Amino acid sequence: DGCYYICMEYLAGEDFSTTLRRAGRKRQYTPLPITLRVLIDAARGLHFAHDFTSETGQPLHIVHRDISPSNLYVTYQGQVKVLDFGIAKAESRLVQTRTGVVKGKYIYMAPEQAQGQEVDRRSDVFSLGVSLYESLTNVRPFARENDLAVLNALLQGDFVPPSQLRRDIPPELEAVVLKAMSLRPEARYATAADFADALEHGLKGKVPVASHKELGEYLRGLFGEERFTERTRVPTLSTLTTQSA
Repeated sequence: DGCYYICMEYLAGEDFSTTLRRAGRKRQYTPLPITLRVLIDAARGLHFAHDFTSETGQPLHIVHRDISPSNLYVTYQGQVKVLDFGIAKAESRLVQTRTGVVKGKYIYMAPEQAQGQEVDRRSDVFSLGVSLYESLTNVRPFARENDLAVLNALLQGDFVPPSQLRRDIPPELEAVVLKAMSLRPEARYATAADFADALEHGLKGKVPVASHKELGEYLRGLFGEERFTERTRVPTLSTLTTQSA
């Protein structure tokens, strides 16, 4: 009818932050194979965005800049989606984000981003590392009493190694976390794909990776049949029209 509208994919599932909290309330850790599946798929999705080009083949240098468990979405079919590119930086944007302007969540932010410096894909790798840390331990590594304390901890790399919080974390997996969370960008994984490869191939024989079917089944078991039904039964257009009348 001449009106603008936005058409978006409907995702029947849960954000990963809610998933972690639900497991935590049950005094459980999210199983390692489930955590690996989510972070591997999220990293590969990010890598796709990082490598995206214009129609002429020019790299857009997209950086998400707000990666956290709340922006990783898991469907009941076992798919993982990276959401909310609302503050993403791309070189082709007409309105450039000024250096010195900080956007995003401090608690997941790369040190160079928190200082208002230029960021690249390695900043998102840092945030993936922080998300992996939280997924493994149910603890946010830089959580402090206020934003200033968070920022100081972030800039100093002041956090407890994850194995001190959860003893069954293999040393090889902890090494991936620590490399991704390196203070200096050049010490991190160069790409999100490298991070995914380290989790998927570097840990073979140490930690299995859940299948997408197993991921969906875990989510359904964690949240229960009532929640599953509520999220997956999408009303028809006629039902929605009746409800809004």
